[in-house]
Amino acid sequence: MRVSQAWSPLVTASKRADVLWSTRAFVGSLAIGWGLFNLIEGTVDHHLLGIHHVRSGPAQMAWNLAFLAFGAVLGVGGWLLARAPSGTGTAPPRNGVRVA
Repeated sequence: MRVSQAWSPLVTASKRADVLWSTRAFVGSLAIGWGLFNLIEGTVDHHLLGIHHVRSGPAQMAWNLAFLAFGAVLGVGGWLLARAPSGTGTAPPRNGVRVA
């Protein structure tokens, strides 16, 4: 996927007055993406294909599973963070339009 394709939904959403910008939602979304990447890459590369391991050696399975657990924690934590209320209830006007 090209970077321009990945950024397209973000740019489109940024032009809508009803979309609230939130650092919490942004950081949560980044954590979700990072966690999903770790889960997919860890499962495919470390377990299915055996291309590489987090740390080779006698305890490599433990390292690989810890990597997957870290990805799961990032994904779930990001989801919880992105869905958490901001606590303010209102947003400042954007482009002259106040949104609730």
